[in-house]
Amino acid sequence: LERGALKNEPVTSKLVEEVDRRERQVQNAVKKFETAVERDTELRAAQQAFEKAGRDADAAEAAAAKSAGAMAEARTSLEKAAARLQQKQLQDRRDPNRRSKKK
Repeated sequence: LERGALKNEPVTSKLVEEVDRRERQVQNAVKKFETAVERDTELRAAQQAFEKAGRDADAAEAAAAKSAGAMAEARTSLEKAAARLQQKQLQDRRDPNRRSKKK
């Protein structure tokens, strides 16, 4: 709707035509580039290597995030265990039967 309204305005119609022309130029350039890559084995190999590197980087990032999560869980578990141990040690110190247990 907006594009149709812009085409009907004398001031903007030339601008819309220019935008359309530029969009076609970009589309043609992209097609030429894709055709050149398909025909050139070195370019195709480079493109495939680049895409693989991107996938590998994504996988490495996911693995790092997973490892960070595991580390956080382990740290939390360790902190809880340390707190339980400290609490148990305090209870043992306060235990009135402590001396009799040692005898």
